[in-house]
Amino acid sequence: MSFFEAKVKKPIVDLLTSGASPHSLALSMAFGVTCGIFPIPGVTSVPVVAAVFLFGLNPVAAMLMNYLCTPLNIASVPVFVAYGGQFFGDGAEDFSVSTLLQGLQDDTLATLGQFQYVLLHAIYMWLVFLPVGTLAIYLVLYPILKVSIGSATKPTKAKTT
Repeated sequence: MSFFEAKVKKPIVDLLTSGASPHSLALSMAFGVTCGIFPIPGVTSVPVVAAVFLFGLNPVAAMLMNYLCTPLNIASVPVFVAYGGQFFGDGAEDFSVSTLLQGLQDDTLATLGQFQYVLLHAIYMWLVFLPVGTLAIYLVLYPILKVSIGSATKPTKAKTT
């Protein structure tokens, strides 16, 4: 079995055939995506786990989407930093993702201290995006999941003779 089949295809097929409702899966996947782009790389599991416990989400669906969104996470950090800099008027122009990632690998605490306000402002912008993005993704995923697994989750009526 290839890496893609083992790590992506099989978990998705297992989710779709697990009997979970389209609403539950769509909400879990939507939070997995939006929490997966948390603007501090490497700690996206923290908001995902928090959302799972707060909203009773499907942890497998949420974490799977979180992991699949890792490239999107790296790409979204400068966006949240830029909007945070514009909104709060700080020096986000000195920020670079490569410097942040290298610093996190070398000395995590010192790097977080160095970029504390830039990252805090990015987190504020992410918090503004979170409900809007989650709703938008949910509204896209729910009809798709309802059509694809809706009939599989409906209980069958027993025949009376």
